[in-house]
Amino acid sequence: MNWTLTGQWNEERWAQARELYLQAFPSGAKPEHVIRRMFQREMCELHVGTDDSGPAAMALTGLSHDRQALLIDYLAIREDLRGQGWGVHLVNRIKERAADVQQAKGVIVEIEAEDNETNARRLSFWCRCGFMATDYVHQYIWVPEPYRALVCSFDPDHPLPASGRKLFGYINDFHRKAFSSR
Repeated sequence: MNWTLTGQWNEERWAQARELYLQAFPSGAKPEHVIRRMFQREMCELHVGTDDSGPAAMALTGLSHDRQALLIDYLAIREDLRGQGWGVHLVNRIKERAADVQQAKGVIVEIEAEDNETNARRLSFWCRCGFMATDYVHQYIWVPEPYRALVCSFDPDHPLPASGRKLFGYINDFHRKAFSSR
């Protein structure tokens, strides 16, 4: 697997990630113009993994406004590679960068909270990656499904909040900035 990382809009890298992104998030994907604006505002990075068959993994991440938390906005693994450790590998790469390079206190991700088999598998994946689920369930006004925040703090003496409400403060600030036209 070859990995690339970019913090600037790169048409070639986005072309590699786009298909995985749209397959994994057919109804919950941010429009491309919003993602372009996120890069213009220097608020995200694109992680892309490729193998001999082409694009294999992607993630879109960004630091919180106070640079304390890295948010994984989207993460997708090519369907034929799921269950083989590539997702865990990508998450570990993201966590290492967040701790060592970006000096964040931890990583936050939000997942759908509806009680079904697909979401149970997602929750299990994130827990295997070292994340702790919160009890709080957040309901956005613009999407029908509820979401739950998960957190992975790096330093037990200086953790990110364990409160889902507080974590959604980070998440909502990130989304507001991404979608803001200003």
